[in-house]
Amino acid sequence: MLISVIIPARDRTALLRRAIGSVIGQTLTDWELIVVDDGSEADVAAVIERWDDPRIRLIRLPEPSGAPVARNRGVLESAGEFVTFLDSDDEYLSEKLQRQLEAITADPSLGCVMCGFVELTETRSRVRTPRDPVTYTGLLHGPQNWVTTGQLLVRSSLARQVRFDEALPAYQDWDLLVRLADSTHIGVDPEPLLIKHEHTGSRIYSGARKHEAVITVRSKYRSQVASSSETDLAWHIRIAIAHTELGQIDQARREIADAIRKYPTRLGLYLWYLAGVSRPTLRVFLRIRYRTRRVRRYAAELPALFKGPR
Repeated sequence: MLISVIIPARDRTALLRRAIGSVIGQTLTDWELIVVDDGSEADVAAVIERWDDPRIRLIRLPEPSGAPVARNRGVLESAGEFVTFLDSDDEYLSEKLQRQLEAITADPSLGCVMCGFVELTETRSRVRTPRDPVTYTGLLHGPQNWVTTGQLLVRSSLARQVRFDEALPAYQDWDLLVRLADSTHIGVDPEPLLIKHEHTGSRIYSGARKHEAVITVRSKYRSQVASSSETDLAWHIRIAIAHTELGQIDQARREIADAIRKYPTRLGLYLWYLAGVSRPTLRVFLRIRYRTRRVRRYAAELPALFKGPR
């Protein structure tokens, strides 16, 4: 068996059918699919029996335990040389397994490869491409919008050692990638080989859980983050934003005050602190920060625009 595909599933059987169908439709046929039923009330077994495919098997958890627990259980039960993941509401493009298998077998130094993906909402689609190279220090800047669980293909022996952190309320995909990058080289195929469907209110990465997870993650990597001033400052801002969105204004102000003590030349921090770190102020601050970054990026490109032909 070459590849084990792991799908954590809790109810949403109509979407699960689509996900399973995208695995069935792969150009590579040497795979097993492990569906881990995370305490569903719906009849997940009936969905699987529809295909009558011996490559598909079901593992039931007695009660809802969360996607990280389900994925870890799937990894431990897997028989493939490589493992990959798929959320029950997402889908693979037909060459996903084939292309990633070719990439990882071509370079024995790689413990993991990741692909691009299409982020699809009700109103738009956007291609997310991994930054190349994927490095441990680069990932420490914090969760990135080009990271999602389904884009990873990992050697099984490594996946059993570096498991999903079951204690995190969100960002388990980024956290796993950080620890993989600390253990092995990661290859990148920029081609979008996965469709990630975003549904309003359906992801754990929305609302309070997202902001709580940011605070938890910083605590986990506090010593590593502190080793770089740029990374440390970025995290102070990220944590202050999380506290603000959670309505914890005093904590947000303390975070900004701490950043000012460390980085007294960053004038924007003083403005934000004096304004009280309210939500309207937060929006203005982020808008200014975004515009400033765009101006800097444009300014960096200006010399190339004025260069004449050689």
